[in-house]
Amino acid sequence: MLASTGYAAANPAIAKSVPAHEFVEPAANSSDDAKPVLTWAINPGPPFHIVSGPLKGEGFCDALVDSLTLLLPNYRHNKVVVPQGRVLELLSAPDSQMCFPCMIKRQEPPKGVQYTQSTHQFSRHVLITRASLLNATEPVSLSTLLDSGKYRYGYPQGRRYGVLDPLLEAYKTEHPDLVLARSGPGEADSVLSLIEIGRIDFTVDYPMVLKYHQLVSQKDALVPLKMLPIAENQQITPQQAVGCADNVWGRQVIAQINQQIPALQISAKFIQANKFWLGEQQANSSQTSQQQP
Repeated sequence: MLASTGYAAANPAIAKSVPAHEFVEPAANSSDDAKPVLTWAINPGPPFHIVSGPLKGEGFCDALVDSLTLLLPNYRHNKVVVPQGRVLELLSAPDSQMCFPCMIKRQEPPKGVQYTQSTHQFSRHVLITRASLLNATEPVSLSTLLDSGKYRYGYPQGRRYGVLDPLLEAYKTEHPDLVLARSGPGEADSVLSLIEIGRIDFTVDYPMVLKYHQLVSQKDALVPLKMLPIAENQQITPQQAVGCADNVWGRQVIAQINQQIPALQISAKFIQANKFWLGEQQANSSQTSQQQP
């Protein structure tokens, strides 16, 4: 089991933008007062970050932040819980001193954001549904499934799917009565519960989201869930990176994180998190993959 971690206080400048209940106060440490502040945006969406429950602090991105905190002792590291839909707003503010630890590294970063080098290779999105619903061959064609116009789709508000986005966005437009978005902490896990009870038929998400759901479920699943690889993204090898504000402060932090990425990739806690959430094979791929600028 991964080691639990606590949360630090937020940058006071950010507190004006985010409700106070989203912060967790740390123990006082006056020796850190003279250090520059690096604020980490924490999305309360397990298993990326786990902010409550028996696995609190053991999320995949929790391990990344904890490892970088040790590797960057010249900063005072604060954590602030931010809803997924507000991360880019806060990250791209002109005077932002914030980073987001787990961003899919796309060809171009969002406006106001810059990426570090790739920190690790990530898993592809899969289709998650009831085991009895689809008898499709693997990998399943998402476009064919959506063209049928008969399946109810649920998703966490604000989630992006890369090459799959055009297909899913078209489905939302053409069949709004078959689409349900969930928001708030644990929205991805909530979507899986809706599939189990038959309110929706499928979602698109990462394999580790289903693993988390199975780990924390307090009862036997009403209906077994299964995941299927998706034909349209089989040629994609997702890379993740840290995203920071695109300003002078952010460029300085990016440079220092880039220097520490080789050490991050061999840190025990980060390797452990990779193996636990992404699986042994994916973790090995992350360790041996060449870093991308």
